[in-house]
Amino acid sequence: MKTIDECGSLELLTDVNAHVVKRIPVEGEAEDKDGVAIHVLLHVVNGRPIELDIFKNDGSPVKEMPPASAFGLEVLPAAPDA
Repeated sequence: MKTIDECGSLELLTDVNAHVVKRIPVEGEAEDKDGVAIHVLLHVVNGRPIELDIFKNDGSPVKEMPPASAFGLEVLPAAPDA
């Protein structure tokens, strides 16, 4: 993993193969300590998770990353096996 911006987004280096129906199969949302929503998006390209994109609604830096348990998740269904 490599941090790629000031919000803490990560470049993922993995050989995992993910069967997904969209480039962003999972999105998480939680509130920063200033009350602004933090979004975390998993990007998958050609079946490989490549990035965990982290940003706030107002574009400001994350003040304090909430614990994983604070995030509400939206998960799209997996693609059926071919």
